[in-house]
Amino acid sequence: MSTHAFEGLFWGNRKLKNHNEKVLYLPATTLVEGCYDSMFLRCSSLNSITCLATEISEYAFSGECLDGVASSGTFICPSSMKAYWTNKLSSGDIPPNWTIEDYTVQ
Repeated sequence: MSTHAFEGLFWGNRKLKNHNEKVLYLPATTLVEGCYDSMFLRCSSLNSITCLATEISEYAFSGECLDGVASSGTFICPSSMKAYWTNKLSSGDIPPNWTIEDYTVQ
């Protein structure tokens, strides 16, 4: 598995935003070092992300991933990972006005 696989993928895309009927999913269940670095950097219309990862390396997700997204939003994850992502919220890797919610299959 390659490190930094999706680094900068949507960087600066101000048109990337959520849709009422189509949810933005990050379907990978394992995240390796740097794979989401700067992925959504400056995507200012983005206010919801569903991340299904349950195995995450120490440096897989950094604050730069969500720098410049909407000032408030929702980060949705499997309930088993809620504590991990809540810690990322506390550390500033997820914007402070975002909430962490449990993922439920729709």
